[in-house]
Amino acid sequence: MSDLVYRGILRDADVRFVYAVCTDLGNEAVCRHDLDPLSSHVLCRALGAGALTIPLLNPDERYTLRWNYAGAVKGVVVEARGDGGMRGFINPPNLYAYVQQEEQLLGASGTVTVVKADQDHSLNTGTGQAGLLDVVEDLAFFFSTSDQVETAMVVMVGFEPNPARPVSLCQGFMIQALPGCDLELFERLRHRLGSPVCRDLIAEQPRIDNHFERLVQALVGTETSAVFSVDAGPPPVFRCSCSHAHMCGLLATLGREELQAAVDAGETLKLTCHFCSSRYEITPEQVRQALAELDS
Repeated sequence: MSDLVYRGILRDADVRFVYAVCTDLGNEAVCRHDLDPLSSHVLCRALGAGALTIPLLNPDERYTLRWNYAGAVKGVVVEARGDGGMRGFINPPNLYAYVQQEEQLLGASGTVTVVKADQDHSLNTGTGQAGLLDVVEDLAFFFSTSDQVETAMVVMVGFEPNPARPVSLCQGFMIQALPGCDLELFERLRHRLGSPVCRDLIAEQPRIDNHFERLVQALVGTETSAVFSVDAGPPPVFRCSCSHAHMCGLLATLGREELQAAVDAGETLKLTCHFCSSRYEITPEQVRQALAELDS
């Protein structure tokens, strides 16, 4: 089944929900960055969490989500756009080389930073503690505390031994309290979302695009009415904004000394985009032009 995003509202509970399938997105990211299985798992969970935020944005807006931890995972960055475009990377891409025990993966502390922006400028920025030591739960906690919108998320990821398509499943579900929501009811729904029955459904391969209806029924149970409205959002797709011209524009960040050394050696610089691993060659003449612009 193709990647998709649905957004809806449980009318009698004043609760918003988002359902996302982003298996193709996960495969694109894992293969582009040539990730090992452990790094693949962490990045796919972060991409799944990012996909759940797409309906919270206008088409020209974007979230940049950054997780930093004290363990082997030094950083995870995901960009989610209101039009469905997404990209992301993890550092390092080969976590198996650094982790022997589970507690070494994220360490004992971390932070999550969320930047919301439109095409022209940043709209707001916030940083919170990532004390739950899980990219999905830490993002949900950020929205609950920093944005003061009670949020719960679950993202499940599966793999198979297929180098061309290693991700067999990346699927997530999010609930958020709307104004007027009974917060005690929301807490019960939060607990149900994390229960085995809901997690098993999120871990199940969707065969039809309304798989989310089974999730809604399991989530609601006897707590409230399962009456909801729903519509499709823009499906998540891996899309990077990098280009050769953009990379040339970044040459100034290398500094005058490094650029001068490249000019003197007549070197062709090779730059790689962190977000998509695309490689760009910058000719000596282009390096010389960048150096001249620094001097002007």
